[in-house]
Amino acid sequence: MKDAFKRFKDDAKNSALMAIIFAIIMNIGHRIGLYIMQIDETISKAIINTGTKIGRLRIGILTILALASWALLELDDIKDAYENIKKKTDGNFVNAVIMAFVGSVLAGIVIYGLIEDSPYAVNPRYALGYLVGAIFPDLEWFFNEYLYDTIMYIIQIIAMGGIVNWLIGTIVGEIVSMVLDDVLDACL
Repeated sequence: MKDAFKRFKDDAKNSALMAIIFAIIMNIGHRIGLYIMQIDETISKAIINTGTKIGRLRIGILTILALASWALLELDDIKDAYENIKKKTDGNFVNAVIMAFVGSVLAGIVIYGLIEDSPYAVNPRYALGYLVGAIFPDLEWFFNEYLYDTIMYIIQIIAMGGIVNWLIGTIVGEIVSMVLDDVLDACL
């Protein structure tokens, strides 16, 4: 019983520490993405307005960046969940940090496009749903509103080793993100 409690306590500490690290990295990455788009108005306008329409699907630079951001931020969780199910835990922390940072920078660029009402900007969180909507137009809303979040919550719970670790990581990550936002907004 003592060993189980010690392991639980260590897992909780690790979940909290990882949440703090990733909240900081992703917040900074997001801000860098927004900053990049503010450096040169000509380049940002070109990125925002470059794209094409294929049927009812609009594909532009920002759409591709949103898909890349989604892949960098979400596929690692899917891989971690798979490894936890297979009982392999040989993930690379540095790779995960780099993927989170680059994915967040790309998300920041796309969010700038959303703020500027680009017809090619897609919320990176729902980029997969955008593709589902291209294949099954009537299902995009259902996929984004119900299926995607449910599936990703289950994957994240498995990836983090259980619901308690997921709750700890989620709560700590949200608190750190909110505090960091307030501090950086006050300073900048």
